[in-house]
Amino acid sequence: MRTPLGAILGFAQLMESGRPAPSEAQRRSLGLIVQAGWYLEKLISMTRELAQLESGSLSLDLESVPLSQVLMDCRTAIEAQARKRGVSVSFTSIDTPCFVWADRCRLRQVLVNCLSGAIEDSDLNGTIVVSCEARRSGWIDFRINAPQPDDGPLQNMTGRESTEISVRLVRSLIQSMEGCPGVETRIGARKGYSFALKQVFPPMATDRQQGSVYSSDHHADAITG
Repeated sequence: MRTPLGAILGFAQLMESGRPAPSEAQRRSLGLIVQAGWYLEKLISMTRELAQLESGSLSLDLESVPLSQVLMDCRTAIEAQARKRGVSVSFTSIDTPCFVWADRCRLRQVLVNCLSGAIEDSDLNGTIVVSCEARRSGWIDFRINAPQPDDGPLQNMTGRESTEISVRLVRSLIQSMEGCPGVETRIGARKGYSFALKQVFPPMATDRQQGSVYSSDHHADAITG
């Protein structure tokens, strides 16, 4: 599927930059082709990864992952999308070193997928809150809460299909990291998603090394659109 899709995207981009330049109407049409092409590429990738997970052929490298660094990576990854949408994303602070049992790359993928979906579904000029809380039972709870428009998220059929695949992929990845996938919740005008991963405790030397990564100075640090 990627081979013909690559040809479609390539020719559409060539036509966009061709001479003579396309008219405004043609440019809009080419923009729709390119947008739909990249969307399909994302859908193909998610479907492929989901199939690999469900067949057991996708290997994960589970290790002790510093949570603060992953959150900062995610903040950088979704900054442009949040700004374009006019949405703020607030990450609550982690005052002490915190590590979870996960595949670092896949944990980042889970959080970015959840945040990306929350940004697209959020009311304009709203604020998404990302929180992480340690439980006494040795788990870290992740929660992502987003404000919803009065009439709910505006999604077409293609958007719903993408969301369903993304949610299945997220749940499968969390289970593969020995975590507990949560469920979507709706409280008033806010919609949220939660999951939990095991908390681990590295040696003291590692704790000291990571201790200053995400201090209380970052409390409610936000990305503002």
